Amino acid sequence: GGGGGGGGTSNAAVEGANVEEEKETYKLRSGTVLGHLGELFFMRGDLTKAEQVLKSAISLKKSCKMIRDNDKQVLVELNNLASVLVANQKYQDAISTYQDLIILLSEKEGDLSPS
Repeated sequence: GGGGGGGGTSNAAVEGANVEEEKETYKLRSGTVLGHLGELFFMRGDLTKAEQVLKSAISLKKSCKMIRDNDKQVLVELNNLASVLVANQKYQDAISTYQDLIILLSEKEGDLSPS
């Protein structure tokens, strides 16, 4: 027979962890959808809307505990945002965004270096 009995973790704790994981997955997926939407606004030439939506995508992804701020998914959205800012002639904001991107990329490079 198989072992039943107490493993020390209550069903409530497991369910709570599952709910938390589902929330994080939802945030990540929502951020991804917003990122795609931002790209579409950019392609249509609606730079104001593209900027707003991409900033929301970045914020959602950065708030997600499943990934780090230097995750590829965040870096792509930051790069897209910088492109929108350049197209909208918001050069100082674009420079700042690219500088953030460089910092995150250098952190990522550090993450990939052998110890």
